[in-house]
Amino acid sequence: MTLKIENIRPDFDYGFDRYDNSNNWSSGILRFNLNGEERFEYLNDNYESELSDLDGRTRKAVKNRLSKWVSEHGDASFSTESEYLDIVAVWHRVDIEEGIEIELTEEAIERLNISGNGYEINSNGVISWEDRDFGYQEIDNGDDGDREFLTRCYNLANPETALGDIEDRLEQLRDEAEEEAEEEAV
Repeated sequence: MTLKIENIRPDFDYGFDRYDNSNNWSSGILRFNLNGEERFEYLNDNYESELSDLDGRTRKAVKNRLSKWVSEHGDASFSTESEYLDIVAVWHRVDIEEGIEIELTEEAIERLNISGNGYEINSNGVISWEDRDFGYQEIDNGDDGDREFLTRCYNLANPETALGDIEDRLEQLRDEAEEEAEEEAV
């Protein structure tokens, strides 16, 4: 049987709440078409393969082809369009463990007072951006333990949720600047 493996692409927003044996997040998957059928496979070997329904020889051939693709495209940058009006695209590597960059519309950049094209979420789920008036900003929503882990994973899998956090931070910064100005005036 001839294997036709095509349209291989990384996916960055799959299963943020899945754990492996080491309590790590499944950081990514590869989606692809196998003989015309949409399939996926985990980048993390700690999960049971989604190819277990294939015979051993076929599974090995598919895994080898996916491994070759990862080695050829490991340094490439990929964009995924967003369904959210404020987000133009989400940029990422093959495995989002390295973090993601969120490209915003001009309207969102203006509303959020961002210098540059958008904001970043690093591998720990920390949100960062450059504010035009207040400089470098960073939000780490995590606490210690499991809650921190889930929050950080959620931020990577759902980058649009950071928009509200950035809006809240901008309001806080403006309020603090106003209070400082009032204190200096006294």
